[in-house]
Amino acid sequence: MSAIQNLQTFDPFADATKGDDRLPAGTEDYIHIRIQQRNGRKTLTTVQGIADDYDKKKLVKAFKKIELAKEEQLKVHGF
Repeated sequence: MSAIQNLQTFDPFADATKGDDRLPAGTEDYIHIRIQQRNGRKTLTTVQGIADDYDKKKLVKAFKKIELAKEEQLKVHGF
C-alpha cells in the first residue's frame, strides 16, 4: 500500500495581499471576487484587493445604481 501524502491546504479566503507561492507572479494587481452559496438562493459575495486609488463609497453607489445589489442586500465593511 502506498504512503499517504500530506497535501498543502489552501484557504481561498486568506488575505490576498500576503505573499503566496502558489499564485503566479504579478497577481498583486488582481481583484478577488468570491461568491459563496448560502442557504437556498442566497449568496455572499466578497470583493478583495481594490486599490486605494478608487473611492469605495462611489463603487458602492454605482453597484446600487446599476442594480447589481439592492439597498437592503448590500453591506459594506472595513472603510
